[in-house]
Amino acid sequence: MKALKVDLSLSSTITIGQYVNDLAFSQAGVVVAADNSGSNGFKNAVTVKSFDLPANDPAGGITLTADTVINNPSQVGFNLGGAAFETYFTGVDLGPLASDGAAFFAPLSSSNMKMKGRLVPQDTKEGIVAITTVFGHYLAGMSSNLTIKGVSGSGSNGPVSWLTTAFKTINIENVVLPGPATIPELIPSIEMKDLKLDFTKDQWAPPTSSSRVEAQLKNPFGFPLSVAQLDMKVEATYQGASVATLDIPTSPASTSNTGLITTGFNDIPFKVVNHELFAGFNALLTLTPSVTFGLKGSSNAIANTAVGTLSLPGVPFNVDTHLAGFNSFGNVATIKSLKVTGATLGYIIVDLVVTLNNPSNITIVIGDVNFDVYMNEYNAIVGKAYMLDTTIKPGAQDYNSVMHLAEGATSIEAVGKMLYYYLTGATVPLTIRGSATSTPIVPLQQGLSKLQLATAINGVTTGLIEKLDVVVDINDLAAGLPAKATITIRNPLDTKFALKSITASCTSYLTCNYAGKYQYTNFEIGTVNYEFPTPFEIGPGESKTTGEIPVNIDIAKLDAVMADLGAMKGVYNITQTAAAIVGDQFQTDHMVYSQMNVPYTISIPGFPEQYDPTWAAICDSPPSGGNVPDALSLILNNGTSSAAPNATSTATSTPVSSTASSVVPVSTTTTEAPATETTTEAPKPTTTEAAATTTSNAPAQPSTTEAAAATPTE
Repeated sequence: MKALKVDLSLSSTITIGQYVNDLAFSQAGVVVAADNSGSNGFKNAVTVKSFDLPANDPAGGITLTADTVINNPSQVGFNLGGAAFETYFTGVDLGPLASDGAAFFAPLSSSNMKMKGRLVPQDTKEGIVAITTVFGHYLAGMSSNLTIKGVSGSGSNGPVSWLTTAFKTINIENVVLPGPATIPELIPSIEMKDLKLDFTKDQWAPPTSSSRVEAQLKNPFGFPLSVAQLDMKVEATYQGASVATLDIPTSPASTSNTGLITTGFNDIPFKVVNHELFAGFNALLTLTPSVTFGLKGSSNAIANTAVGTLSLPGVPFNVDTHLAGFNSFGNVATIKSLKVTGATLGYIIVDLVVTLNNPSNITIVIGDVNFDVYMNEYNAIVGKAYMLDTTIKPGAQDYNSVMHLAEGATSIEAVGKMLYYYLTGATVPLTIRGSATSTPIVPLQQGLSKLQLATAINGVTTGLIEKLDVVVDINDLAAGLPAKATITIRNPLDTKFALKSITASCTSYLTCNYAGKYQYTNFEIGTVNYEFPTPFEIGPGESKTTGEIPVNIDIAKLDAVMADLGAMKGVYNITQTAAAIVGDQFQTDHMVYSQMNVPYTISIPGFPEQYDPTWAAICDSPPSGGNVPDALSLILNNGTSSAAPNATSTATSTPVSSTASSVVPVSTTTTEAPATETTTEAPKPTTTEAAATTTSNAPAQPSTTEAAAATPTE
């Protein structure tokens, strides 16, 4: 036996598979090594080492490339210009596959051969099932058994008919299209760009929605794969343990040119399997910037490809993902508006609009929640804040809240101080704190109980007291009777309130020389201690003037009172404690209030009017030393003839002792005390003399928002 060169072009009767002995033909391009064995149709002789589907094919379908090894058991070898085959799976033609260039089948050996073809579009049910099965096998890490049939053989100058006829007899079964070495990770990442959970429906299986779930598709091949719809069976894990499951039904999806799949779902129960872990997870979500957790499970996808719409069943995933958390709302709650709108027997109702900033993309429906309100100055609870039917949305949002001032208070003093600050326009720092009873929803209790939000309320800037109108009758003062005043009060609240009684002090900072030893002090002009016959009620936003209220003025300090008139300021500073009713029921006997620079008018019958230059003229005069006739004479000498009071002739013609007990004779025209007076005795003056001394350098007047403390009087 010897090798023969055979010129195939010289004989068309030679057929592939026929035994040829001792023949010699020669033509470049084909070598036949003859022996007594055949190639056996290359059965079990073709191995696909690897394959790829790199792109859509210009001819339609998807380009297929393969690296193959072909074992030729025959002593006859072939060197062909090309060899073409057709690939089949379960009888379905998947597409052509041919040698990528020359096809050399060396005798009695294995030859590496690069092949190229395409998967053709499938338009039948059987075709779609076949191609889907092949893809499914690969994605599951499995191989597929193909059948390869010969189509044609070519020489160097093109197809050779007899050779093609011979190739068509080739039918190679069980050609293994290998699966991957490791199961491909088709979905390496999943992110829920937004999330909504409604805990009011079922706290352990809250309906859950997301309008944008993004899953990155990692196609193991290069051809475009567009997922059009998918379902997902998801197990959420935390700290390595299962927390809950989510069974997302088939939902529409879209795929970007970068392979980003976008889908969504609506009102799917998030079925909790570990209550303790879920509560801890929610606490972290409430209090921290972000939470990392796991998602594992499988997805069934419908994908559009160049060969048809394929079903990709059981695509597994196991990824870590994260959600941005509420981050304790930045530990801040901003009170945007505040209205006192009513009261009950136990608390004052304050309507609030509160701004909370949720930095996450999570929406949670949590229903009714409540928080304790602490006044930082006392570190004491001053009330509770309620948010009803609450849905927390992403971003900075305004929420209606109702505060019950004094409910559950641990310091009544703090409640009173808070009212005082509010009515005097001060800013009151507060802390809103969660508690174990902030919500009845168990999986939210741990997180909300640890929530602490800094906030503050700003008091009203318009004072309660609009003005005082005072009438001082010198004869009444000398007789130990009080002056009289009416007070115009404005109610800044959005609910009514009523005064039952007031105890007040009216002071002024004295600058005139005529004030004597009280110069440059906060001097108490007068005091009020009055109980209204019936509560004095003022409607919401209303201004109302009281009837006459007795004002106690110490006539022994008349110089100081007149010195204040001489300064021509026209304002007093008021501090008071009132017994009041807010709304219909809430009562307090210790509502403290102060107001600087309250405008007043004062009328002293028979004396110059309040802003008459006569008063200014006495400002720099020396004090009378408490001698009432001297004081009156000074005013009369500086005044006009029309300024003489009825008591003047008596006061100037009758010797009057300068002791504190002396009185000016009462004129024949007198004014009766108000009917509500409970006593006709003059208040006893205090006996402690102020230690202030007159200096040539005047100190600065206090400028605090609260009324300065009155100097003790004699």
